[in-house]
Amino acid sequence: MVLKRILRKTKSAGKMAYHSIFNNKNTNVYKEMALYYMRRIRWNKAVKYWDKAYTSEKMKLSSKDYLQYAKSLSKSKVNKNATQVILKKGLKTYPNDEKLALALTDILFKGKQWQEGTNQLQPFIEYGNPSVKTYVKLADGFLKQGLLDKAESTIAAGVEKYPESKTLINRYIEIAIQRKNWEAAINRMTLLLTGSANLLPFENMIKQMMLYQLVGDNDLSKKTWGDLQRTHPDKITKDKKGYRKMVIYDNGESRIEFYKNLKTVERVIITFDSLYMNWNEPPFGFKLLIRQDVDIIAVRKRLKGTSQQDLSQNDFVECVSKVVSGYNDKIAYGHSLGGYTSLYYASIINCRILSLAPRLSIHPLYGKKSLDKSEFKHNISHEFNDNISPIIVYDPKEKRDNAYVKNELLMSYPNARLIKVPYGGHGIARHLLNMGVLKEYILKVIDKEMPKYDRRLKSKSANYFWVLGRASMKRNKLTWAESLAERSVSLAPTNRHAVKFKFDILKKLARHADALDYVKKAVDLKPKSMNIRLLLIDAYIMVNDLVSAEKEINLAYKTFKNTKELDKRHKQLIQKNKVETIKLSDVKVMEN
Repeated sequence: MVLKRILRKTKSAGKMAYHSIFNNKNTNVYKEMALYYMRRIRWNKAVKYWDKAYTSEKMKLSSKDYLQYAKSLSKSKVNKNATQVILKKGLKTYPNDEKLALALTDILFKGKQWQEGTNQLQPFIEYGNPSVKTYVKLADGFLKQGLLDKAESTIAAGVEKYPESKTLINRYIEIAIQRKNWEAAINRMTLLLTGSANLLPFENMIKQMMLYQLVGDNDLSKKTWGDLQRTHPDKITKDKKGYRKMVIYDNGESRIEFYKNLKTVERVIITFDSLYMNWNEPPFGFKLLIRQDVDIIAVRKRLKGTSQQDLSQNDFVECVSKVVSGYNDKIAYGHSLGGYTSLYYASIINCRILSLAPRLSIHPLYGKKSLDKSEFKHNISHEFNDNISPIIVYDPKEKRDNAYVKNELLMSYPNARLIKVPYGGHGIARHLLNMGVLKEYILKVIDKEMPKYDRRLKSKSANYFWVLGRASMKRNKLTWAESLAERSVSLAPTNRHAVKFKFDILKKLARHADALDYVKKAVDLKPKSMNIRLLLIDAYIMVNDLVSAEKEINLAYKTFKNTKELDKRHKQLIQKNKVETIKLSDVKVMEN
């Protein structure tokens, strides 16, 4: 109303009247103008008038005004810290205002200032009359700091104060799940029971079903699933994901995830990450598996390039054995490191296993000699087990894999069934994928069938040609090797192994200019491949074009995060430049 009167006056009396009104430093007027511009989403204008209202001597801002002031600041393009500053000033004036404290905590949490954020809210828990939102927000801050006891006690106090709050009860359940306290989570579910039907909400019933399975109570798990099918058939059918995920083990480096399919299933499949996978991406073969009538347990890693030495066999068995106890069939599979871990862990609980090119690169006996073996913590040998018949798919021409299978795995698993794939290389999974049979192999194993290697399909795989080509190059059959290189890159023009092999054979044939031209084209096809870019740098150094090599190195430093291989090339380039400088000096001396 004040604003309307002002606007009427300014229209009738003109600019002189407008200026005289604002020269009176009327705080209410400034506030009305600020709110007026907020409604019109003109945040900078709103801030201008909130600033005037704040600095006015007539009257102080209310706690609600401070919140509006802070909102305008956060929406405008002024200093990001200004919003935080004004909320802190508001709290000095109104130290008991919970809404101001929550608004400030939101900003602090966005900046990952967890401790300072929780400090704003703790007094309201200890001395005030906190809302549900304060309990939840404070617990979230404690969780971010890893203070699980404080988070749990905060939510427990909230549940005691607001026993009807589903938000708090659900957080209470989630904290129990996060702490892997399955029994407590099950008991807390009963706090949500209402009415004569005595049934939980849909999502809670799914969690309850999974929790019963985690403690090994398969009868109650199946009963809950039956209740779900009876009470929520449409929700199950229309569910977009078709599964629910729960982390059932986490030591900071390794994690075990449980994916419960919203179908009636009798089988579970345990997948294991390969070397260059981490838990931020889907588990190995996830898209295929989740469409099958199976539940999934995924053994994951936090970091790529790590060998899962932190996960003991005892921890694996303790975590997984109860979960899988209710299935009629248990299957495990993985590739490379995952092929090794599928055998190392899943054999203990007598799974059927599909192990593709099993390898542990840091193994003291069968690993790469150049790698540091200090992190090796597993048993040197697998436990003897003649109760299972794992299917092991490998390339007998690959020396390291062949030695490991013959000298270690067959000794531990005498009933193992071997599928030999000559010249498939260590990347057997990629080779089978290129042949179009990887999916078939997995599904056959799920259906308790033995896959067979069809050699006629190998011509579809770039892997076959570059692996065979490298063997030919070692035997100095260079013409044949070059022909195989051409076939490999024609099938997979951006495959780093195929590209590298063609580069190497051209280099071996001393066709350096051809090698450089070829790698330039390969970079054009896949400019974000560091491996191919490194080949281009190598090619420039090879033809002694050191200026172009340095240019490519500098460009690569800007493009790629991992600089280890770039650092190596940079040192090589510096050394090469020194040699060239010395040669030039020798020429000048001779001329003189």
